[in-house]
Order: sequence, then C-alpha cells, then structure tokens
Amino acid sequence: MKKIIVFFCLLFTAGLLLAGCGQQINVNVNSAPTSTEQNNEAVSSTPEQTGQPLYYVSKNLDIKFQYGYGFSDKAYEQGDKIMYPGYGTPEHPEYIEVFTKDGNQSIEAAILDVIKKQGKNPKDCQVVTRGAEDNGDLEYTVDLVNPNIIYTPQEKQEIKQADADAKADGGPFNGDWKKQEIYNQRLVGKCSAYAEPLGLGTSKTGPATFLYNATATKTKFVFLTPAMDAQFYEYGTIEFLCGGVSCPVASSAPASTTADWKTFTDAKQEIAFRYPDTLPTTYIRGAEWPPKITIAAGNLKCSTTSPASSSPSFEQIVSKQINGRTYCVQSLAEGAAGSIYTTYDYSAAVNNKLITAAFTIQEPQCANYDDPQQSACFSEEQTYDLDGLVEQIVSGIQFK
Repeated sequence: MKKIIVFFCLLFTAGLLLAGCGQQINVNVNSAPTSTEQNNEAVSSTPEQTGQPLYYVSKNLDIKFQYGYGFSDKAYEQGDKIMYPGYGTPEHPEYIEVFTKDGNQSIEAAILDVIKKQGKNPKDCQVVTRGAEDNGDLEYTVDLVNPNIIYTPQEKQEIKQADADAKADGGPFNGDWKKQEIYNQRLVGKCSAYAEPLGLGTSKTGPATFLYNATATKTKFVFLTPAMDAQFYEYGTIEFLCGGVSCPVASSAPASTTADWKTFTDAKQEIAFRYPDTLPTTYIRGAEWPPKITIAAGNLKCSTTSPASSSPSFEQIVSKQINGRTYCVQSLAEGAAGSIYTTYDYSAAVNNKLITAAFTIQEPQCANYDDPQQSACFSEEQTYDLDGLVEQIVSGIQFK
C-alpha cells in the first residue's frame, strides 16, 4: 500500500512537490557514501530551515563551493571528482573534477593535456575563453580548430530529411539543427567528452566548462560537466583554497611602460591620446591598431551576454572593473588561417563622456607550435594584461 501511495504521489503531485518527491527517490535509490568517501566540512545541514547558505569544503582537493538550493550536505569524493548521490545518470554523470598543473604551464596547455590523455590529437582542438565570473574565475571551453565540416553523403541526406520533416510538422528540428548536432558529434569525437557542448534537445543549461583563477592558484583548475536544470553546487561560488583557507590575492604587475609611446591627435573630436606602436608581445599582435577612440553622449550601459557554444565565432559582452573604472567590453572572436581574430570595444565613462576604444587583436593557434614555443605562446596569451593596457590609453586621453 505504501508503494502505491508513493507511486500516485509521483504521478499527480505537481510543481515543487513533484520535484521534491523525485529528488527524494533519487537519493534513496543510490547507496549513501561511506565516511571515508566524505571529506567535507559543512556550515549547516539544514539551510532551508536556518536560511543560511550551506558550503562544501574539501580538505583533500582544496576547493569550496556553496550547495545549490534544495541540496543537502551529501556531496562526496571519488578520487579527484566531487559527486552528489543520484545526480546525473549513469550515461551522463555530473560532477566537479579537480586537476593540477605545473605553475609555469599555461591553462590552455594544461587543458590540451587533458584532451591528449583521452587519446585525442590536441592539434585538432583549441581552448576558447568563454567568459569571466565576478570572483575572477575564467571560463574555458574546447572547440575544433577547424570548424568547417565536410558532410558525408548519409549526413547530407539526414540534413535534407530534417528540413523536410520540420517543414511538414512545423517543428524546430530542421536542417540547421541537424548540422549543429553533427558538429557536436564531431567535436566530442575529436576532442573527447571534455569538449561536450550544450546539449541539443535536452534540458542541459551549459556546456562542459573548465574554470581557472590564476590569482588564487596557478596549479589547480576544475572541470564542470554539462549542467542539467538544477546543479548541486551554486554556480559562481566555486573557490580555490590554499591549505584549506582562502588564497592570498596577488598584486597586479603594470601593463606596460609608456616612454616610447606615440601620440595621436584627433582634431575633429578634439582629443589626443598616447599608445604603443606595437604590442609588447611576441605572439599576440594588433591586427587593427592603434585603437579607434570615439566619444559619445550618454551614460554607460552594459547588457552582459555569454558566447554561443560550439560556434566558429564567439561574441560576448561583459562588465569589468579595471583600475577602479567600470568598462563594458564587447568582443567578437573568429578563427581564420591558424589564428583567432578578436575585435574589442572597450567603453567607459570619462569626464561625463562615453569613450569607446575599438581595435582587433590577432592570436595564433598556439597548439600549432611545438615546445618550447607552444608553452611560451600559451603563457603569453594567459598572462598579457590587455585590460591594463586599454586603461592606460583611456586614462591618458587629453580633451582640448
């Protein structure tokens, strides 16, 4: 009788109660982790009752995060992975995985090493910066170096059939959807599940993502599996620790000296600004340089966005604090002939005016180099302070 009642509860209870029943069943089906599997210190075991956030702190992996709403203190560790009972499926487990790297190795090279250990050729794959969190974490995804797909005869037929089916039933799964599905399959096939993009036709809310924060630690980064609608961790709260406590914040080095900078005078806008003739880098260069400075009336407004997953171009808008000044940074990255060309628009309010600095940077595909050039290239892309350089230029604008 109890089983029947539970069955009808699952069928007919709506909304949050239904989700609660489902979650309870998931936890009960899986065996509870043993005490040796749990390496966490929780602030509270009943966050819903106390209103206080619940945290997981790993002494072994030196990582901390806040539990997602409705999740209790049940996370446990299996090797370098942090898991939650009943979360995900056997075919698509969901977890946080912690990696270590040499402090002198770039994060891009470290991620490509992960791909290589899966038996894949890292030269087929590229590491792409997806965005940044408010806590300083940088997000990275893995994409194909060559996004151009040559379809097989069977795939061409499937694309054609998808268009015909969508036209007949009015559904969204047309030929373009099929092309994206094929692209996703090629991406995972060449770069492993660590490159899994946003799932099509599923409830996944984000692609496979790597997180890295060089300010906190240069020797550790994490991998997040593609997320479902609910995450057992609160996104944006993952924190790298140093010996179980928050890592000290390192001071930033100056972006560049200005002794040999040139001066550009814009008589029409009645401004002058100084800039370096070339970037002080070996592998990164200015494709459209110096920056084009424009002045407009109005206030700074920034509608932030995230880049699309598994696309040959990545466009995003982020808000940044650079040396105490708020910038709205719009970027569009596109791959071409072994390089990534990123067009930037840095906008900020200066002297009650809206200033925008626009330019394009060319970054090579570092994976095409052999070491030691490959490591040097990745290191330069990771450490060069482009934000600091822009702030130096903008703060030095003279109004006539």
